[in-house]
Amino acid sequence: AAGAEETYRALVDEAPATPQPHRALFALLAAQGRLDDAAAALDAGLAATGGDADLMFLQAGLREQQGDVEAAIAVYETLYARDSNNLVIANNLASLLTAQRGDPASLERAFAIARRLKSANVPHFQDTYGWILHRRGDSAGALAYLEPAAAALGDNALVQRHLGEALFALGRAAEARERFALVVAIAEAGGAASAPHVEAARARIAEIDALPAPVDAAAAATDG
Repeated sequence: AAGAEETYRALVDEAPATPQPHRALFALLAAQGRLDDAAAALDAGLAATGGDADLMFLQAGLREQQGDVEAAIAVYETLYARDSNNLVIANNLASLLTAQRGDPASLERAFAIARRLKSANVPHFQDTYGWILHRRGDSAGALAYLEPAAAALGDNALVQRHLGEALFALGRAAEARERFALVVAIAEAGGAASAPHVEAARARIAEIDALPAPVDAAAAATDG
């Protein structure tokens, strides 16, 4: 690794305007968990290349990983302004806008961006579009997207939670509880048991468990 880093840095010095050595150096540093060094390498690469789009995409992902979602949104907004036809950029921007901000204007902005994902048969895109529909009040319409996304991404706790929330909003509490329980199981197995979406799933389970038991209409009926 040390030899690779030395080689990549030499290539960066030799051809600073070429994006590939910057990307390789970033990937190496990030893989080692040296996120501050990786961020510095990205900043230097962006300055040297005049804002290479691939480096910006990596920067947005790093900012999100570091917890600075607003900074990630700003980078994706720039990329989206450059190429609004890029479905991955559109998906990531719409997803972050929906997750980070709950105001109506942001949801409408996310919906306007995500409409191009409506016909895309890609599970992550389906999840983004369906979650936005749910957040805008169309939980029934959201199921057409959230259900196939959850089926395809069975080990993704956040996707399972999105489906659970839509089911809960539609009054399908028992099915929703199954999804929320799956969220917790996936997260605990992956060492992310305290993530916000997992805590939200636990809260929903407690809420569902506190609901009155459904009445069996046939058993409750009496002779006239």
